[in-house]
Amino acid sequence: MKTIHINLLIDRRDYYKAEKFFRRFRRIIVGYSLIFVTLVLVLFFITYKQNEKIQSLIDQKGTLFTSLQNQNNQEAKLVYVEKKLKSYNQFVRNDANFLPYYNLLVNSLNSTASASLSSFTIDNTRKTAFSISFVNIDSLLQSFDYLESNSFLKYFASLSLDNFGTEGKNNSAIKLSFIGQFNPINENQN
Repeated sequence: MKTIHINLLIDRRDYYKAEKFFRRFRRIIVGYSLIFVTLVLVLFFITYKQNEKIQSLIDQKGTLFTSLQNQNNQEAKLVYVEKKLKSYNQFVRNDANFLPYYNLLVNSLNSTASASLSSFTIDNTRKTAFSISFVNIDSLLQSFDYLESNSFLKYFASLSLDNFGTEGKNNSAIKLSFIGQFNPINENQN
């Protein structure tokens, strides 16, 4: 469309004012846009760094949790060892210390070739009950000298004959049962 006439009634100053206004408005919009884009970029960078930090903390949490589980396993093993140690200590307190007294009795009976130990019990207070078997009456009579001697009786605080009888087929073996209490012994010495 072609203009056929010029309007001289319109003032150009109004256009300049509008043009100035729109220039300022454009500068303000561009400035705010630059500030907004900068702010978005800064917030994006801060969020990225926070996410990295959170991921690092999650990884560290996983490592610590695994370590804690391993320590719980170790703690369970230590609790198990502690229970076993308590059980062992209780066993040692109640233990009769059987072997030294058994060896002492067997060694002392070896001096009488015809006597053999057929049963033996002892408790933690050193109270004992044992039985000695003899092949025949002659071996029993030969052993009486030793069983009544101080070299045999020195091992006992008290010793008495509990039972006298026969055993085996045809009642051929003679059995003496004793009860008493051992004197305390030094295990290294005997």
